[in-house]
Amino acid sequence: MLRAALAQVRGRSWVQVGEAELVELVQLTEEVGRELFAVQIAQTDQLERRGTARTFGCTSTAVLLRQICRVSVGEARSRAVVAAAVSPVAHSSGPDTDPPRPLLAAALSGGLVGAESAGLTARFLNTLPTGLGAEMVVLGERTMVEQATLGDATSLRKVAQELAIRLDPDGTLPKDTRLGMTVEFGVRNHAGYTPVRAMLDDVTVERVRQAIESLAAPAAAVEGVSDQRSAANRRACALGEIAQIFLNTGTAPTHAGQHPNVTVYMSLDDLAGRIAPCVNCGHDPAQPVTGQDVPESSGPPDKAGGHDRGGPHGPTRLHDGTGLLDKLGRHPPSTTFGGPISPAEARRMACDARITPVVLGGKGEILDVGRSRYSFPTGIRKALEARDRGCAFPGCDRPPGWTEAHHVHPFSKGGETKLSSAVLVCDHHHHLLHHSDWQVRIAGDGIPEFLPP
Repeated sequence: MLRAALAQVRGRSWVQVGEAELVELVQLTEEVGRELFAVQIAQTDQLERRGTARTFGCTSTAVLLRQICRVSVGEARSRAVVAAAVSPVAHSSGPDTDPPRPLLAAALSGGLVGAESAGLTARFLNTLPTGLGAEMVVLGERTMVEQATLGDATSLRKVAQELAIRLDPDGTLPKDTRLGMTVEFGVRNHAGYTPVRAMLDDVTVERVRQAIESLAAPAAAVEGVSDQRSAANRRACALGEIAQIFLNTGTAPTHAGQHPNVTVYMSLDDLAGRIAPCVNCGHDPAQPVTGQDVPESSGPPDKAGGHDRGGPHGPTRLHDGTGLLDKLGRHPPSTTFGGPISPAEARRMACDARITPVVLGGKGEILDVGRSRYSFPTGIRKALEARDRGCAFPGCDRPPGWTEAHHVHPFSKGGETKLSSAVLVCDHHHHLLHHSDWQVRIAGDGIPEFLPP
């Protein structure tokens, strides 16, 4: 019935609709969408009551919603939170009682509150201190629901921030704000970007912002051209640089007997040298591994002509009934958390890294684990720090601990891992050397010189 009605709406000629009527129809459609969301919440409550998630082998109703509705983790969790807030409470003996948030339930069923505002209100009420009196909790719910019906979700967030302080103006209620903090990593998109959503308390936000802002200033102008990156992009780059600095210091706690590091999984063919050395740097991630140094794979070759690339937990196979994926070639290198990366990015990461080759067979079984090695030994690294005193790129003030060692002379042209073939550069300028026409050389006085395109 709903689909039949929607078919009539979709078939309407919108060109003939006046602006005033169009605005009214847009509002009406939004109200209907909110009422439909209320139906989804009722269905979510039924899934939870029946324990349907366990029947289908899922750990929670939110996980089940994600699978059967193909929605994000955040959306699925939000529906589950709202359902718990606005649904009648079931009892094993006796009839159901009123929902925990009756005012929100009434506004939702009447189409007065949308999905985003409903989720925000339910989560806010769940974070109220347990020592808050019942009257104050009801006042907080009434205020949030009222504001949700008058404004949008953006203004409602500001109301929630102020309301949390007004309900507890003296801060006398005992609470650990750290318990409410979260960091969630989303799903990597096709362009290689992963959304990150965080909920941080005031103290942590201050720490993070101070650390990021200290590294997010525009880079010095080069050849009269100023830094073209946006402020948001510079902050994102600064966050990655902070993590790299932390890993470089070696002070991070160990896990499984080793310090945290960035891991790249590559195929046997890539490790043996089918990926050419870096154009600018010449570093060969496969060197010195040769065909005689690795055992033969015992698995059958895949359709692409190589062996099935395995990840950290075995081979990864994509469902492709047409065979088009096989025609596009072998899987690219990949990281533990970030996903697939380009061969060029893998070569850049290998420029100054500890490399441990792990050879996988045709079915993902581990055939051989080689010994790790440093591209630049500690002695050369110390000499580089003494010579360059930090990032050597003109105008850059990044200290030595925030830099990476870059090969100047390519291995493919007889270059060696030595002081006269290395330069310290920060993460930003290391990317510049690998992904642009900038070049670097060691001058006659032993000082690095950077050549613009």
